[in-house]
Amino acid sequence: MFFLVGSYQICEPARQTAIDAASCKWVLVVDADELVTPALKQYLYSLIGKENAPLGLYVPRKSRFMGRFMHCFYPDYQLRFFIRKDTVWPAVIHADPIIKGRIEKIPATHADMALVHLADDSIASRMGKSTSIQTNEIRK
Repeated sequence: MFFLVGSYQICEPARQTAIDAASCKWVLVVDADELVTPALKQYLYSLIGKENAPLGLYVPRKSRFMGRFMHCFYPDYQLRFFIRKDTVWPAVIHADPIIKGRIEKIPATHADMALVHLADDSIASRMGKSTSIQTNEIRK
């Protein structure tokens, strides 16, 4: 699948394009710097088989910085698992998808079911992201 970047400097428009192109009923959005744990994968597969499953699911996320787990950010919930039909992801940075229906959260106590966010290896990489985002927002 290809997404023409055009004037976009953020990933959210590409997320909507991917959602629209998906062929499955359920969608899990995972960033390039995130990992899905085996426990999360197993839980999501069990959830889609349930008749009363929510239409969306907030997944906890464990962020790492310079190789270390950042406890202060946990659970950093992300709305990343949902039914594709009627879901809209706004083209706004750090937006959550809009889901028409019941949304639940995986309890933070289930840390084994969290996305692992590899985030940044150095202070320089973190500052580079912040500067890039700020520059794009100022241009608007």
